[in-house]
Amino acid sequence: MWSEIRVAGMPDLEAIARLHSDSWRSTYRGLIADSLLDQDLLGNRRALWRQRLADPASGRFTWLALMEGQPVAVCSLLLDADPVHGSLIDALHVQDGFKGRGIGRALSLVLARKARELRAQQPLHLWVLDGNWRAARFYEGLGAIHLGMRYDDHLPGAESYDHRYGWPSPRHLIERLSSRSREGSGPATS
Repeated sequence: MWSEIRVAGMPDLEAIARLHSDSWRSTYRGLIADSLLDQDLLGNRRALWRQRLADPASGRFTWLALMEGQPVAVCSLLLDADPVHGSLIDALHVQDGFKGRGIGRALSLVLARKARELRAQQPLHLWVLDGNWRAARFYEGLGAIHLGMRYDDHLPGAESYDHRYGWPSPRHLIERLSSRSREGSGPATS
């Protein structure tokens, strides 16, 4: 089990970039071009997260889950990301070997509570890469509704289709996480 979930900041840049790039390599191989995954993906993710973590007032919140002091998962929430679909779960990556232990649910609960605190009436959504059926099943199990798909060409060599999933409000996700915890599917928080 993980031992701690805490707010992440600039000192966590390297750990977050590594978690993100490792997750992409293990999850997206065969779904996007290998050339993208085999390049300096760590450097690419480092640049992305440097920008994301640089402005803590931007409406973005990022958390790390740690086991024995070592980062094993990361998640990020971006408020007001879409005028219709609301706040965005912009990243949820769990290190291989730690999936299926409730860490994704625990991080989802943390970010859903933050979204409820700051945007209680706003919907919550995320994107799942076409073919990433494990993630799609995970979110569907948390009550997410499929809201459509889009062609995504923002990363050269990684053109894909993405599926949007969402909840009418953070409360809906919190209720589903709480009911799953009561059903014995594991803890929802650390």
